[in-house]
Amino acid sequence: MNSIYVKYDIKYWIINLIYRLKLRLRRAKKRKVLYFVFEPHRNHPGLADRLKAVISLYNLVKANGYDFKFYFETPFALSDYLPPKKDWVLSLNDLEYSLIDTKIINETNWHKISTLKPNKQYHCYNYAGNDIPWKFEDTGYYWHELFQELFQPSMLSRNIILGHAPKELIDIVGYNPVIEYDYTKDSAMQVQNILNNIDAYQYLVDKNRESALKYGDWKERIRIIYNKICLTQIR
Repeated sequence: MNSIYVKYDIKYWIINLIYRLKLRLRRAKKRKVLYFVFEPHRNHPGLADRLKAVISLYNLVKANGYDFKFYFETPFALSDYLPPKKDWVLSLNDLEYSLIDTKIINETNWHKISTLKPNKQYHCYNYAGNDIPWKFEDTGYYWHELFQELFQPSMLSRNIILGHAPKELIDIVGYNPVIEYDYTKDSAMQVQNILNNIDAYQYLVDKNRESALKYGDWKERIRIIYNKICLTQIR
Protein backbone atom coordinates (compact mmCIF):
# COMPACT_ATOMS: atom_id res chain seq x y z
CA MET A 1 0.00 0.00 0.00
CA ASN A 2 1.13 3.53 -0.72
CA SER A 3 2.98 5.01 2.26
CA ILE A 4 0.80 8.13 2.09
CA TYR A 5 -2.31 5.98 2.57
CA VAL A 6 -0.71 4.26 5.57
CA LYS A 7 -0.01 7.68 7.05
CA TYR A 8 -3.65 8.68 6.70
CA ASP A 9 -4.86 5.34 8.03
CA ILE A 10 -2.86 5.88 11.21
CA LYS A 11 -4.12 9.46 11.51
CA TYR A 12 -7.73 8.37 11.04
CA TRP A 13 -7.34 5.53 13.57
CA ILE A 14 -6.09 7.96 16.22
CA ILE A 15 -8.92 10.42 15.54
CA ASN A 16 -11.54 7.66 15.62
CA LEU A 17 -10.15 6.40 18.92
CA ILE A 18 -11.41 9.61 20.52
CA TYR A 19 -14.95 8.73 19.47
CA ARG A 20 -14.65 5.03 20.28
CA LEU A 21 -13.80 5.98 23.85
CA LYS A 22 -17.29 7.51 24.06
CA LEU A 23 -18.99 4.18 23.32
CA ARG A 24 -21.18 2.82 26.09
CA LEU A 25 -23.11 -0.41 26.61
CA ARG A 26 -26.52 0.78 25.44
CA ARG A 27 -28.66 0.62 22.32
CA ALA A 28 -28.89 3.47 19.84
CA LYS A 29 -32.43 4.78 19.46
CA LYS A 30 -31.88 5.74 15.82
CA ARG A 31 -30.53 2.99 13.59
CA LYS A 32 -30.18 2.28 9.89
CA VAL A 33 -28.61 5.72 9.43
CA LEU A 34 -25.19 7.12 8.55
CA TYR A 35 -24.05 10.37 10.16
CA PHE A 36 -21.23 12.29 8.50
CA VAL A 37 -19.57 14.97 10.65
CA PHE A 38 -17.35 17.84 9.54
CA GLU A 39 -15.92 18.59 12.95
CA PRO A 40 -15.88 22.37 13.58
CA HIS A 41 -12.52 22.35 15.41
CA ARG A 42 -10.62 20.57 12.62
CA ASN A 43 -9.03 21.96 9.46
CA HIS A 44 -10.85 20.89 6.31
CA PRO A 45 -9.97 21.00 2.60
CA GLY A 46 -11.92 23.01 0.04
CA LEU A 47 -15.66 22.85 -0.53
CA ALA A 48 -15.28 20.68 -3.63
CA ASP A 49 -13.50 17.91 -1.69
CA ARG A 50 -16.09 17.99 1.06
CA LEU A 51 -18.96 17.74 -1.41
CA LYS A 52 -17.22 14.84 -3.15
CA ALA A 53 -17.09 13.02 0.20
CA VAL A 54 -20.76 13.80 0.85
CA ILE A 55 -21.87 12.37 -2.50
CA SER A 56 -19.60 9.34 -2.13
CA LEU A 57 -21.18 8.47 1.22
CA TYR A 58 -24.69 9.19 -0.06
CA ASN A 59 -24.01 6.74 -2.88
CA LEU A 60 -23.14 4.14 -0.22
CA VAL A 61 -26.17 4.71 2.00
CA LYS A 62 -28.62 4.84 -0.88
CA ALA A 63 -27.36 1.49 -2.17
CA ASN A 64 -27.83 0.01 1.32
CA GLY A 65 -31.23 1.54 2.07
CA TYR A 66 -29.89 3.72 4.89
CA ASP A 67 -30.85 7.25 5.91
CA PHE A 68 -28.18 9.93 5.59
CA LYS A 69 -27.45 13.11 7.50
CA PHE A 70 -24.36 15.25 7.76
CA TYR A 71 -23.09 18.14 9.86
CA PHE A 72 -21.60 21.06 7.93
CA GLU A 73 -21.61 24.30 9.91
CA THR A 74 -18.01 25.58 9.57
CA PRO A 75 -16.89 28.00 8.16
CA PHE A 76 -20.53 28.48 7.11
CA ALA A 77 -23.76 26.51 7.29
CA LEU A 78 -23.96 24.66 3.98
CA SER A 79 -27.75 24.63 4.17
CA ASP A 80 -27.74 28.43 3.83
CA TYR A 81 -26.24 28.12 0.35
CA LEU A 82 -27.38 24.66 -0.77
CA PRO A 83 -30.90 24.29 0.65
CA PRO A 84 -31.70 20.66 1.46
CA LYS A 85 -34.04 18.73 -0.81
CA LYS A 86 -33.81 15.80 1.61
CA ASP A 87 -33.62 16.30 5.37
CA TRP A 88 -29.84 15.87 5.65
CA VAL A 89 -29.10 18.51 8.31
CA LEU A 90 -27.53 16.83 11.33
CA SER A 91 -27.38 18.07 14.90
CA LEU A 92 -24.46 16.85 16.99
CA ASN A 93 -27.04 15.90 19.60
CA ASP A 94 -28.27 13.19 17.20
CA LEU A 95 -25.03 11.25 17.58
CA GLU A 96 -25.31 8.19 19.80
CA TYR A 97 -22.33 6.20 20.99
CA SER A 98 -23.37 2.58 21.41
CA LEU A 99 -21.00 -0.37 21.79
CA ILE A 100 -23.70 -2.50 20.18
CA ASP A 101 -24.98 -0.33 17.35
CA THR A 102 -22.47 2.41 16.51
CA LYS A 103 -19.97 1.69 13.73
CA ILE A 104 -17.25 4.20 12.75
CA ILE A 105 -15.96 4.25 9.18
CA ASN A 106 -13.79 6.46 6.96
CA GLU A 107 -14.56 7.78 3.48
CA THR A 108 -11.54 6.93 1.32
CA ASN A 109 -10.87 5.70 -2.19
CA TRP A 110 -8.27 3.16 -1.03
CA HIS A 111 -10.52 1.28 1.42
CA LYS A 112 -13.78 1.00 -0.48
CA ILE A 113 -16.91 0.13 1.49
CA SER A 114 -19.86 -1.24 -0.47
CA THR A 115 -21.94 -2.96 2.21
CA LEU A 116 -23.28 -1.67 5.51
CA LYS A 117 -24.33 -4.01 8.29
CA PRO A 118 -28.08 -4.01 8.88
CA ASN A 119 -29.74 -1.88 11.52
CA LYS A 120 -26.67 0.03 12.72
CA GLN A 121 -25.83 3.70 13.30
CA TYR A 122 -22.74 4.57 11.28
CA HIS A 123 -20.52 7.57 11.98
CA CYS A 124 -17.92 9.06 9.65
CA TYR A 125 -15.46 11.70 10.88
CA ASN A 126 -12.62 11.23 8.37
CA TYR A 127 -12.74 11.56 4.61
CA ALA A 128 -10.51 11.85 1.57
CA GLY A 129 -12.98 13.42 -0.86
CA ASN A 130 -11.18 12.12 -3.93
CA ASP A 131 -14.00 10.58 -5.95
CA ILE A 132 -16.04 12.50 -8.50
CA PRO A 133 -16.93 9.89 -11.11
CA TRP A 134 -19.52 10.58 -13.77
CA LYS A 135 -21.08 7.28 -12.69
CA PHE A 136 -20.34 5.16 -9.62
CA GLU A 137 -19.29 1.73 -10.89
CA ASP A 138 -20.41 -0.12 -7.75
CA THR A 139 -24.00 1.16 -7.78
CA GLY A 140 -24.66 2.61 -11.23
CA TYR A 141 -25.78 5.91 -9.69
CA TYR A 142 -24.77 9.11 -11.47
CA TRP A 143 -22.86 11.70 -9.42
CA HIS A 144 -24.94 14.66 -10.60
CA GLU A 145 -28.23 12.86 -9.92
CA LEU A 146 -27.19 12.09 -6.34
CA PHE A 147 -26.23 15.73 -5.89
CA GLN A 148 -29.63 16.85 -7.16
CA GLU A 149 -31.40 14.46 -4.78
CA LEU A 150 -29.74 16.13 -1.79
CA PHE A 151 -29.91 19.79 -2.75
CA GLN A 152 -32.54 22.20 -4.04
CA PRO A 153 -32.45 23.40 -7.67
CA SER A 154 -29.33 25.46 -8.23
CA MET A 155 -30.95 28.34 -10.10
CA LEU A 156 -32.90 29.41 -7.04
CA SER A 157 -30.00 28.75 -4.66
CA ARG A 158 -27.57 31.12 -6.45
CA ASN A 159 -25.36 28.24 -7.52
CA ILE A 160 -23.49 27.63 -10.74
CA ILE A 161 -24.98 24.76 -12.73
CA LEU A 162 -22.56 22.48 -14.56
CA GLY A 163 -24.06 19.89 -16.87
CA HIS A 164 -26.37 19.95 -19.86
CA ALA A 165 -29.52 22.05 -20.18
CA PRO A 166 -32.55 20.27 -21.66
CA LYS A 167 -34.10 22.03 -24.64
CA GLU A 168 -37.36 22.49 -22.70
CA LEU A 169 -35.57 24.54 -20.02
CA ILE A 170 -33.89 26.76 -22.60
CA ASP A 171 -37.23 27.29 -24.35
CA ILE A 172 -38.87 28.38 -21.09
CA VAL A 173 -36.24 30.82 -19.79
CA GLY A 174 -35.03 31.99 -23.22
CA TYR A 175 -31.34 31.24 -22.72
CA ASN A 176 -28.99 28.48 -21.55
CA PRO A 177 -28.63 28.75 -17.74
CA VAL A 178 -26.11 25.92 -17.58
CA ILE A 179 -22.35 25.86 -18.05
CA GLU A 180 -22.11 23.03 -20.54
CA TYR A 181 -20.16 20.03 -19.31
CA ASP A 182 -17.79 18.29 -21.72
CA TYR A 183 -18.17 14.58 -20.99
CA THR A 184 -14.96 13.76 -22.86
CA LYS A 185 -12.77 15.84 -20.54
CA ASP A 186 -11.60 15.54 -16.95
CA SER A 187 -14.38 16.43 -14.46
CA ALA A 188 -12.11 17.81 -11.74
CA MET A 189 -10.27 20.04 -14.22
CA GLN A 190 -13.50 21.55 -15.51
CA VAL A 191 -14.71 22.30 -11.99
CA GLN A 192 -11.34 23.79 -11.06
CA ASN A 193 -11.39 26.08 -14.11
CA ILE A 194 -14.77 27.41 -13.02
CA LEU A 195 -13.59 27.97 -9.46
CA ASN A 196 -10.51 29.83 -10.73
CA ASN A 197 -12.76 32.23 -12.68
CA ILE A 198 -15.75 32.28 -10.34
CA ASP A 199 -16.39 36.03 -10.62
CA ALA A 200 -17.02 35.71 -14.35
CA TYR A 201 -20.19 33.71 -13.65
CA GLN A 202 -21.86 36.11 -11.20
CA TYR A 203 -24.01 37.62 -13.95
CA LEU A 204 -25.28 34.16 -14.92
CA VAL A 205 -26.00 33.26 -11.28
CA ASP A 206 -28.04 36.44 -10.76
CA LYS A 207 -29.91 35.97 -14.04
CA ASN A 208 -30.69 32.37 -13.16
CA ARG A 209 -32.19 33.35 -9.81
CA GLU A 210 -34.39 35.96 -11.49
CA SER A 211 -35.56 33.33 -13.97
CA ALA A 212 -36.23 30.79 -11.23
CA LEU A 213 -38.33 33.30 -9.27
CA LYS A 214 -40.25 34.24 -12.40
CA TYR A 215 -40.86 30.84 -13.95
CA GLY A 216 -40.87 28.79 -10.75
CA ASP A 217 -44.16 30.33 -9.62
CA TRP A 218 -47.10 27.99 -10.19
CA LYS A 219 -49.12 30.71 -11.93
CA GLU A 220 -46.41 30.92 -14.58
CA ARG A 221 -46.12 27.15 -14.81
CA ILE A 222 -49.87 26.78 -15.37
CA ARG A 223 -49.74 29.43 -18.09
CA ILE A 224 -46.94 27.58 -19.89
CA ILE A 225 -48.72 24.21 -19.55
CA TYR A 226 -51.99 25.72 -20.76
CA ASN A 227 -50.34 27.25 -23.81
CA LYS A 228 -48.69 23.94 -24.70
CA ILE A 229 -52.02 22.11 -24.39
CA CYS A 230 -53.67 24.68 -26.67
CA LEU A 231 -50.90 24.32 -29.26
CA THR A 232 -51.22 20.54 -29.13
CA GLN A 233 -54.99 20.71 -29.73
CA ILE A 234 -54.49 23.07 -32.69
CA ARG A 235 -52.04 20.63 -34.30
